[in-house]
Amino acid sequence: MKSGTDSAGTSTAAGMGGTTTIEPVQQVLARARQLRKAGQLAEADRVCQAALSHYPDNVDLLVTLGLLAMDQGEIGDAEVIFRHAVALAPDSAIPQMMMGTLHARAGKHHDAIAAYRAALELRPGHPACLLDLGFALKTIGCRDEAVAAYREIIRAHPESADAYWALAEIKTVDFEPAEVDTMEKHVGNENLTEEARVKLCFALGKAYDDRGEYSRAFHYYGRGNSMRRMHVRHDALEYQAMIDRLIEVFGAQRFRQQSSGSDSDPVPIFIVGLPRSGSTLIEQVLASHSHVEGTRELPDLQHLIGTINSRSPDDLEYPEALRHLNDDDLFGLGRQYLESTKRYRSGKPFFADKMPNNFNHVGLIRLILPNARVIDARRHPLDSCLGSFKQLFIKGQPFTYDLDDLGEYYLQYRRLMDHWHERLPGYVHEVQYEELVETPEEVIRDLLKYCGLPWESSCLKFHETDRAVDSASSQQVRQPIYSSSVNNWRHYEYHLGELIEILQPVLDKLPEEQRPASLDALSR
Repeated sequence: MKSGTDSAGTSTAAGMGGTTTIEPVQQVLARARQLRKAGQLAEADRVCQAALSHYPDNVDLLVTLGLLAMDQGEIGDAEVIFRHAVALAPDSAIPQMMMGTLHARAGKHHDAIAAYRAALELRPGHPACLLDLGFALKTIGCRDEAVAAYREIIRAHPESADAYWALAEIKTVDFEPAEVDTMEKHVGNENLTEEARVKLCFALGKAYDDRGEYSRAFHYYGRGNSMRRMHVRHDALEYQAMIDRLIEVFGAQRFRQQSSGSDSDPVPIFIVGLPRSGSTLIEQVLASHSHVEGTRELPDLQHLIGTINSRSPDDLEYPEALRHLNDDDLFGLGRQYLESTKRYRSGKPFFADKMPNNFNHVGLIRLILPNARVIDARRHPLDSCLGSFKQLFIKGQPFTYDLDDLGEYYLQYRRLMDHWHERLPGYVHEVQYEELVETPEEVIRDLLKYCGLPWESSCLKFHETDRAVDSASSQQVRQPIYSSSVNNWRHYEYHLGELIEILQPVLDKLPEEQRPASLDALSR
């Protein structure tokens, strides 16, 4: 068969049956990107693979294939594809940027930085590349270099919401007055996307919070949250029903007393709770111990739930689908978790998984990994909820964009944690953020003892530990213990009436000095 390309860029193939027109590569790419956006990754991959035989050296096609491989967790395949694209187009910045993204996704942040810098040599000032470079630098603790990357974007593109929001995410950096003025100028610009205006609102909220102008800060946090809330799905009653189901199913479960695993297996330490409640600080303390590997917020436990659902013989979903599993099935799920998390570990006997939402799955953890440790990162209810309200999450946490949603979600979190404590007494170790700040050595000693770890003074000097941290608290945990975040809610108490009313059942149980003023006083 002979093939060629016509004047319109359409490939043709000549054979026994005549000439067949082959879909133009730009059309293939557009279709593949639509499929990827819709989550139809396998179909998008099939479309690209079919086109590859006709366009084997098309770099855009290879980049799309590499992205699809990453989306599906095929990191090795993605690396092969991107390296091929770099070899085909050594003067193009995009394949180098994709190599950076791949390395960052794999936790190889120094390699990611090298790739981003190579791309910037080919295309100086590229905003997306500078943004990704800044994030990688921030993750490994190079704060000043990250700030410089973001401010380089701002100088060239003063309307860049991504750059301002990225600066805000470095919690220890204050905005310059001119930057605040520029954000104020653009936050109402209808020519910007709504997502851009949301990011500017959160950045302005942080800027005014730093200045102590809390009412103005709350105005922008509220404005940004209201816009984001319209585009996320969260149903408080639906979530309450899910908690009801978890309590019912695990209330009747038989929990094994001993692990059937090997003594050589690594011990997972799950750090759970609500976002912005100190989980990153706890992880950093533990990762400062010579026996503990700090990883990240791992999705692997959630992936196991998909496996459980797929194996259900009568289309039951988790948690009811657990009723069909015997001890061997559960042991196999535990092995699957340990195997899938190998890519984040280097071989230490303990490792931390700090996905906070795993508080929903403490019962599952006990069933499949009986020797695991579970730590509940807990903070004052109002500081916990307010911290989430002030944080723009890249994805997930749909309950954080409305104070009513936050309050109701917090109550369900406490209800479920109470259930785990009742069904599995002593299994979950609670760390109160305020106590960790006030008496760090005492709290850290208790924490290590619970985990079965010997005392190491390095855990008190956690801020000196050199490791990648990719959460919103990445810069804060590189500082010694500080107390300025304790009782932050008092600055916003006047604006939190609806949240205080919802949380009254748990607030009433706190010592008097930790409770807000009465609702009557707030409404005057």
